[in-house]
Amino acid sequence: MIDRRAVLRGAEAAAVVGLTGCSSRLVDRPSLALSAENYREEAVDLLLEVVRSDAADRSEALVYRDRVRLAPGAVGDEAWRADGVAPARPYRIEAEVRSGLEASHYHYVPDCTDGDSPYRPRVNLVLNEEPGVSFGQTTCSGEVASAP
Repeated sequence: MIDRRAVLRGAEAAAVVGLTGCSSRLVDRPSLALSAENYREEAVDLLLEVVRSDAADRSEALVYRDRVRLAPGAVGDEAWRADGVAPARPYRIEAEVRSGLEASHYHYVPDCTDGDSPYRPRVNLVLNEEPGVSFGQTTCSGEVASAP
């Protein structure tokens, strides 16, 4: 006859071991960084949001939000940066410029799946003279691939 308590203890131990493996994979995931450059001749107020696309509602989906004021010509070392925004996984990155007059978004998908890669995930937003925002992201090779 099988002891019911022994079966329950075994199932509990298996569940703990299984969860430990999952959480270690989440901890090992690199963090996403954001940066923004302003090539315009005027200062720009920017609302940035990083949103999970798999969440049921907006309050569960929002993982990062910040209001940023970019000085004119804030590029290179003067660019705005935020490190450790969220674990690098697929997100929708939303940028609103000038209180809703210009809104853009980017679907970030990490292209590196190897945890041993020296990959530093980053999404860069570029504000040129034209309305809107251009986006780019680092790739496994360390280069920045851009998208309109």
